[in-house]
Amino acid sequence: MSLPAEEDEEDGEHGYITPQLPFTPPSPSGSDDSEEDDDPSPSPEFPVEISDSSLEDGSLVELIDNAFELQSKPQKKILHHLRRPDFIYPLSRYQGNKPPLPLSKEWQVVKEFQELVKQENPSGINAFYGEDKFFEIELSQFFIYLPGTNGHHAYEMTGLQDLMTRPGNPSYCFDGILSVGGKKRYVQCVPFKLVSVAGYGKEFDEVENIWIKSCTNSRSNVYYRLKEPHSHYKRYHDGYLWLANLSKHFVDYALEVAESGDKVSVHNFRRDFAHWIEKEHGKSVSFQEWLKKYNGRDFRSALTSNIDFIAKDAIGTYMLDDLDIWAEVKYRTAIPFHEPEEAKTVVTPYVYDCFEHMKFGSHLKKVHPSTQSQIRRESQGNALHLTLDAEFIKEDPDLQIQTSTGPAAKSCKMKGSLQQFSLRPLDIKSISVGDVLGVKTDGVGSNWKDEASKWKKSDECWYVYVQGVYTTQSGNRSFHVLWLYRPADTACALMKYPHNDELFLSDNCSCSTSRISEDEVLCKVSVAWNGSPSQTEADFFIRQTYQSDNSFVTFKEEHKLCDHLAVYVTTPLQKLAEQYKIGDTVLINPKGCFKSDFGLEPCEIVGFVQGRISFVRVRRLLRRREVEDDTSARPNELVYSDDMASTDADDVYRRCFVRFYSESQVRNKEVPAPYCRDGTGDLFYIATRLVMIGDEKHLREIDLTSRPQSLIQGFDPKQPPPLLPLRGLDMFCGGGNFGRGLEEGGAIKFTHAVDMAPNAIATYYANAEDPKTTQFFCGSVDDMLTKALNGNAEGTLEIPLPGDIDFVAAGAPCVGYSILNPNKDSMQGLKNQSLIADVASIIDFYRPKYALLENVLTMAQKGKGRSHDSLSQLICCIVGMGYQLQVYVLDAWSFGSPQGRSRLFVSVAAPGFELPPRPHCSHSHPNGTSDRGLGTMANGKPFGERLFVDTPFKFVSAEEATKHLPNIGDGHTGHCSQYPDHRPSKHAGETLRQHMNMIPFSPPGMNFIKTWKNRNVTGMTQHDYDTFKTVTKDGKQRHSSMDFSKAYGRIIPTSLFSTIVTNCAPDNARSGRILHWCQPRLISIEEAKIAQGFVEEDALTGTRGEQYKIAGNSVARTVALAQGLSYREVWLNNRPEEDDTGEVPVAEQIQKQVFADMMISDRRNVSQDMPDSNSSSGDASEDRHCRALDKIKLISPSKTDEDTSSLSSSASGASKQCNPCTPSKKSSKATIYGPGNLLTPPTTTRKRHITQDDTPISPTTPPPSLPKSRFPPTVAARLGVDVAAVRAEHTMEQAAKRKAERVADASRFSIWKAIERAFGAEEEISRPEKASKAAGRTPLPVRAPAKAAAAEETLPIPACKRKNAGDTGVVRPTVQGRKRPGGAFLLRPTPQVTNGGNPQGKINVAPRSIILPGKTQGSFSEDQRSKKRKTTDRKSVV
Repeated sequence: MSLPAEEDEEDGEHGYITPQLPFTPPSPSGSDDSEEDDDPSPSPEFPVEISDSSLEDGSLVELIDNAFELQSKPQKKILHHLRRPDFIYPLSRYQGNKPPLPLSKEWQVVKEFQELVKQENPSGINAFYGEDKFFEIELSQFFIYLPGTNGHHAYEMTGLQDLMTRPGNPSYCFDGILSVGGKKRYVQCVPFKLVSVAGYGKEFDEVENIWIKSCTNSRSNVYYRLKEPHSHYKRYHDGYLWLANLSKHFVDYALEVAESGDKVSVHNFRRDFAHWIEKEHGKSVSFQEWLKKYNGRDFRSALTSNIDFIAKDAIGTYMLDDLDIWAEVKYRTAIPFHEPEEAKTVVTPYVYDCFEHMKFGSHLKKVHPSTQSQIRRESQGNALHLTLDAEFIKEDPDLQIQTSTGPAAKSCKMKGSLQQFSLRPLDIKSISVGDVLGVKTDGVGSNWKDEASKWKKSDECWYVYVQGVYTTQSGNRSFHVLWLYRPADTACALMKYPHNDELFLSDNCSCSTSRISEDEVLCKVSVAWNGSPSQTEADFFIRQTYQSDNSFVTFKEEHKLCDHLAVYVTTPLQKLAEQYKIGDTVLINPKGCFKSDFGLEPCEIVGFVQGRISFVRVRRLLRRREVEDDTSARPNELVYSDDMASTDADDVYRRCFVRFYSESQVRNKEVPAPYCRDGTGDLFYIATRLVMIGDEKHLREIDLTSRPQSLIQGFDPKQPPPLLPLRGLDMFCGGGNFGRGLEEGGAIKFTHAVDMAPNAIATYYANAEDPKTTQFFCGSVDDMLTKALNGNAEGTLEIPLPGDIDFVAAGAPCVGYSILNPNKDSMQGLKNQSLIADVASIIDFYRPKYALLENVLTMAQKGKGRSHDSLSQLICCIVGMGYQLQVYVLDAWSFGSPQGRSRLFVSVAAPGFELPPRPHCSHSHPNGTSDRGLGTMANGKPFGERLFVDTPFKFVSAEEATKHLPNIGDGHTGHCSQYPDHRPSKHAGETLRQHMNMIPFSPPGMNFIKTWKNRNVTGMTQHDYDTFKTVTKDGKQRHSSMDFSKAYGRIIPTSLFSTIVTNCAPDNARSGRILHWCQPRLISIEEAKIAQGFVEEDALTGTRGEQYKIAGNSVARTVALAQGLSYREVWLNNRPEEDDTGEVPVAEQIQKQVFADMMISDRRNVSQDMPDSNSSSGDASEDRHCRALDKIKLISPSKTDEDTSSLSSSASGASKQCNPCTPSKKSSKATIYGPGNLLTPPTTTRKRHITQDDTPISPTTPPPSLPKSRFPPTVAARLGVDVAAVRAEHTMEQAAKRKAERVADASRFSIWKAIERAFGAEEEISRPEKASKAAGRTPLPVRAPAKAAAAEETLPIPACKRKNAGDTGVVRPTVQGRKRPGGAFLLRPTPQVTNGGNPQGKINVAPRSIILPGKTQGSFSEDQRSKKRKTTDRKSVV
């Protein structure tokens, strides 16, 4: 095929006018390396069509775009190539090529030139370098390429850096012009194996000369010095020259460091290497030109991507054979690899009971912990108030016997049934607030589906908590209730839950539907609030609340009252003013305030204006991209301005973080993470301000002295947080992208990481800021857990024990659940699925404070698969331990990653620790994004739904995210100096290149099947179609050729990258959209890194394919960062007191645990006083207290540091998911847990006898005693405990404590007496409720008392109230103000007894148990109640 005439003129001097290959590249397997092995097909012989048309050709693009709309009229064929492909073969391989000179044989040319040189120099030597003398011939206009014997890439051009460094490349060939003096000769296909480089040493600024030695001259001293390459080969040679100089500088630097006695590690090349070479060669112009070609000063990625080439040059040099960097990056042996020993998935006994019935149950192996490990585990579990399961003793060193039934094994045992409950006497008139009732189900037609499963029978009744009693004039009663859920009513769904007697309080009430009538009540049951699985007296126990956002949170007393009965007496502005201060930076909705292209805008609060019209006055923080044209500013760089605006309080959405940095820091990329992450996590920075000069606005830098003082800056990431970070274990850590993102939040530091892939561990190590602070275990998680369960007898530092880990991150392998895996039910597929039980076992054994799990959405099952749902079973297992938990879906694009990647996350928190909020989305959804849920609950509604909210940024498209990358064309060189990882993950063969060239660039998003269906426009022929192998050996149509296929798809530049997976396979029907939108190649490794949120400097180790796999296996960094910031928020909210900043050593916990029975026996003989606490500052009792102080002019004692800490903890509870901070040592000593595990407000001093079951427990105080059978008699001796000293110390502590409490009681007596005189004696309240309000925090679950109350009883009404109430006998509410954590005031009724009649229905309420909306006295009429009804059915999630 001939090219157009203009191309003849362009290349006429070389004589090649028909670029048609005269051969078919040979292949031993008969197929291209990118094709499937089981379906070989010979490479087709057809001409390579080339067109000069480009994407910018308006007429051609218009033709293609419009042609798809024309169906009947046949269109003229056009070439389907919109780009002229780059040359990848030397010109000598093209038919019709005319060589520049007559072709000569190499040996004849050498002989001729030697004779020519001997005429001038009889020795035949014409060059020398140092002491070496040799015969030199210049080689110019050369091509270097692979020999024809190379299987997949015969005769393809390549760079010299791959010689002897890639498999199958023992020798290369060259074409070119040899010359000596004025004589020139042209040679072809000359093989060579040796390359010599001159210019090593600090005295040289760059490589001086490069020679190659042909195989013909292997025994002579004839060398060819490389001069100018051919223009078509130049792109290959330029890359090699840059790498040759990098290798030279590496050798020079390594020699100097090695001679000084220091180590040469990959971490030296983060900063030190760049400083050294600039110091040595900074004045050289050629060096500066070389340095400018590289992006940045961190050379780790340049080394890891080219480590084989650098090692080839360096190894063998004096002192460079044993550098640390070889073990770290090349051989990846710096972290020892532990050969797998366990073939099965190792789990704890509890987890085994939970998962043994699953499909993968046969792959599980139950391993019991050793005595010492069990002691540590239970110490940790007791400290966090978690459920402890089976008890173990170790009678024989090699045999461990389970002596009690685990919770999962008890799941089939029911304490009672409706038939048994109905036999109890039931007086409807005695039902009061706080009772738990069994009521009739809705029956047929209900939205709530009563689904029976292997683990759950059909519901005989539903359970409710009575929060209000309504009595009509005729005496009929109905009840305002909160629904109590069984596990099957939650996200646990149809799976096996360990405790059949556990219920969950919900926030689903009857207010929006109808009250429960008398005739619906079937029975009354007893509940142990904040109980535990070990309680035996009550019918059920409740320790958690299941909220409408699908989260399990620790039960709090305030959960017993629904939000519908709350009245907020503060205005939104007042509430906002309590939440934010002047100078705080927030995100506001700009609609109706000022024009904006974004859903949310950052502003600084400058004032709150209260009046007839209330509003918030804010200062606008402008986006620099909108102020300046043609700027390189990042999207989250702001400009400080004097523009003011007013907005409604309801339009203030949430807090954002803004810091000042200098222009030089911004210019030099020195803004630290997370502020440099383009707005992920709502973080911004400011370097300039907008000033008026005349009538024009100009940007001026904000220096250190002129920074506005009014703006409260966000946290400084370079300063350590006020609390020690959580010590983390990174399971299945991969390359560490998940862990590093979480660490950037500032609250977590991973001290341990485990993964089975040496290459992944090496990548994690190479990118760790300080690898010495992390212990890496390169091996199976099962082997690590086995050794930990056995107590880590070898003392391996890489294996932590309970007490060493506060946080667990687990990105469990998704292969077993991925939709891309067609063999999920195979043996290997089931083994992969069973790894989720590994995660549960790690949590069960280590008992961390927090955990975060990630996996693919298809781990959650819908429809028929719900009976085998691994996610629901995992939820059952973790919630059964007592952990709080929330499941949600996060999309990578919602946090700034330009990738279509959605993953489910399971967030876990120990009781009493605040459950981290779901991260706020910082970036918008692309157009057309649909809703997505993880599964369905019993009411038919989904859980784990995708959120659609306003955001401060638009989603980042693939084109926008990669516009800084250079154009590498077809990527065939395999090298990019500026970005070393900007190269395809595979070296495309001839067949793959032809397939890619058949897919048009326009319109965007074309793929194979679209190209074929529109072949009248695209020009695809039947022959082209057949080359794609659309039929299998069995004659079935391949998925890649079906209508839904995305195979060989081009990315839409204005949209997102497809999900990055572990293998770059364009023929995959689901993940094949990986062709670049305007370059004839697959996406590069660098582009995959960008899609996954990797930082530019991050280095990936291994081959190209291994690097791409690391990227595909990672969790998107932006998502991890957003999660890390959420953990920072809740962890800092814990704010322990000064003596709680450190952890109680586990050894000390064990010592105290051994003698806890002795300590508790001491407490039994002592009455304990209720101490005072200011933590209940938001309660009505404190308001009452303050009003009394004002009225009688008493002076309250000054607040202590402890008071301030309590108040700050209370203030931090404004969020919807507010769980209070972890109890401190001081507060735990001052807290008494009653039968309901509640905390009471500080009223009169009360004493209470403490039983062993009521022992106070907190994460920082010793747990109660364990059964003596768990501790052999020799334990005390082995631990070195002085029993007498412990007893004496304890006695002194108790005496000092009692004395301090007596003094405190005396100082408060007069104040409370004054309050009672002013307002009357406070009504009698149960001790547990007083304790709850005193602490102002989430009550932590402890062991339920031996005699738990069957149900809460209506509290007695004080006589002083009865006298003033009348004679009606009906409780009439009055109102007291109570301030909720959110900052609003609530109306709380106080019961009064009246003597008169009750002409209207009244609500009977217990003291301090219900809040009535609307009127302050009386009750709602039926008409008022109907106005509050919603269309939701009973027991549907609100």
